[in-house]
Amino acid sequence: MGKKSPWTYHGVISLSSLRGVPPPNVAGRRSNPRSVARLPKAAVAISFLLKARLLRSLRSLAMTWAIGVIFMLVSTASFVFAQEMSPADELAQLVQVLRRQNPELAALRERISASGYRVSQAKAFEAPVIGADIEGIPKRDFSFNKYMDVEYMVMQELPGPGKRRLRGEIAEKGVALLEKEYAGRELDMILELKQFYYQLYFLERAIEINQENQELLRQMGEIAEAKYSTGQTAQQDVIKAQVELAKLVNGAILLDQGKKIALARINTLLARGMEEPVWPPKALQLHLPAVDWDIAVGQMLEKSPELKSSQLAAEQAETEMKLARKEFFPDFQVRSEARHFKGEGGIREVDTFLGMNLPFWFWTDKRAVLKEKKGEWQASKSSYQSSRNQALFQLQQAWIEMEAKQRIAELFETTLVPQARQVMESARAGYQTNKIDFLNWIDAQRFLQEISLEKEQSVVEFHQGIAWLERAVGGELPVEVEGQGSKVEGQRSKVEGKTNSAGPEKGSES
Repeated sequence: MGKKSPWTYHGVISLSSLRGVPPPNVAGRRSNPRSVARLPKAAVAISFLLKARLLRSLRSLAMTWAIGVIFMLVSTASFVFAQEMSPADELAQLVQVLRRQNPELAALRERISASGYRVSQAKAFEAPVIGADIEGIPKRDFSFNKYMDVEYMVMQELPGPGKRRLRGEIAEKGVALLEKEYAGRELDMILELKQFYYQLYFLERAIEINQENQELLRQMGEIAEAKYSTGQTAQQDVIKAQVELAKLVNGAILLDQGKKIALARINTLLARGMEEPVWPPKALQLHLPAVDWDIAVGQMLEKSPELKSSQLAAEQAETEMKLARKEFFPDFQVRSEARHFKGEGGIREVDTFLGMNLPFWFWTDKRAVLKEKKGEWQASKSSYQSSRNQALFQLQQAWIEMEAKQRIAELFETTLVPQARQVMESARAGYQTNKIDFLNWIDAQRFLQEISLEKEQSVVEFHQGIAWLERAVGGELPVEVEGQGSKVEGQRSKVEGKTNSAGPEKGSES
């Protein structure tokens, strides 16, 4: 063993020195008096450095721990807030994000903003004409410097009274049509967002039902194995349980695939990352919204983008017909001329001209245009009435289907699902007591799974029906006025009466 340094045990010596205890004399070691004399000062310095480093390490560790705790608390609070948020609040937030971030809606807004400049263009005058008439240039010795006089001219075309106003109104109707196109597309996207939101809810519930049935089949397999081990049943029962479990595992993969697709479509509509989370509710209520039928019809007639577009198209066609009638009247022309003679210092004379065109051939082209515009106006009025009747029918159909879907969903929740669970429990007891075979137990399990899925599907279809109804009325459903009914049956005669009422405002055909 080689010779060791006298500093081998300086750590022990330094700690002892801090306590005022002389360093121990380790057997078999040489003591260096000078080194021992210097050890207390070195030990104090080393101990101080160790303490400082330890404090820095503890401070850094505490800071890291605090940041981690804060992050966990914020994440947990966000998750809990998202989970506890009502479906209506969650959907309202998603709708706001859709309106704000969807690029297609942004493009339509830009189109509407740009189309606003069409109004001023339609009402603008024709560009004026300016010119100079150089007269008296000799034919044999052509030169612009040998002119006799120059005639300066400014000319402006002036459309007949009312023509510019009508052209501006036609352009304004075109802008309003684009606005209604935007409103309709926005409602379509909101409807699609709600459809996929409820579909995402169904897929998550279907995955939960799938997992519950997987656990159920595992229990069934264990029971079958226990009976097989005692010779009470055949091995095929165990294999059947394994096959059914494999089917459920395969179904879970497909459900997860559908969930990812629904989530991706929602995020596409919201113009954000494909894997951004969406928190559908754990359960959906089956409360039928309290809506007054007459108010719903009135809101649809007032706000439906398709009906308003059809009405605006009829009004635009009527204005075009009025403009075609104005074309039977002349347009005007104003011209001013100033003449300058060579050799003179200024303008000698000024001429003014006021003229108008005479549409003598109105019985050919003008009359044909007017007849065309009248036909388009009549067609647009009929189209509006047809669209109005169809919209009223679709509203009534959506209303009836929504009420039917509510009753179906309540039937599943209160009757069919509890009965399916009873059948499943009865089959379990019957198999364990050898009263039924394993196949009947499997059938009971399948029946319970199908009924559970159909129940969730009926709930989703009920809420999707409400979304369709909101799309039909052009926005949120109006709240029912107290004391008034909301049943369709008592309002059919009123709907028929509304259907036969007048459409867009009629103009004069004379």
